[in-house]
Amino acid sequence: MGVLIKFEKVSFEQYCKDRRSIHPIIRESVLRNEWENIKLPTRATYGSSGYDFYAPYDVGVIQDSLDNPIIYTGVRFVVDEAVMWVLLMPRSGWGFKYGFRLVNTIGNIDGDYANAENEGHIAAKVSSMFPVPINRGDRFMQGVICPCILTTDDCATGLRTGGFGSTGIY
Repeated sequence: MGVLIKFEKVSFEQYCKDRRSIHPIIRESVLRNEWENIKLPTRATYGSSGYDFYAPYDVGVIQDSLDNPIIYTGVRFVVDEAVMWVLLMPRSGWGFKYGFRLVNTIGNIDGDYANAENEGHIAAKVSSMFPVPINRGDRFMQGVICPCILTTDDCATGLRTGGFGSTGIY
């Protein structure tokens, strides 16, 4: 039997918690509508290597600023064996046209991140050389699923509990 590899929604409770971290007074009915309409990442064509991520809400105009909001996708990556990971990057067309980029340059979603305390909720902080609006439903970044090749003397035994910096200093 093959390895389970999929994208799925985080729980409604986790989505609310994360969205309220940037918009504390957002109504539950608004959050419910956003969460129910989350579109899971998809490939645009048969030959596409990346799965496009969709904005679940109107983010606003992104500019060249570190003050841009975090975009909570409502999505997590689930794999039953930590032998796969996802490389996140901006959609190449947006990078070329607008200088659009992830603030941390690329994202790395480890195979065991779904087990983190935040359910592996994939978020992005982005910036752009030229103003670019991100509206609900816009494809703004892509994720490429990659195999994790281990060395013959690998001895990792730790278990993930968090996200950024949870396995050491970041």
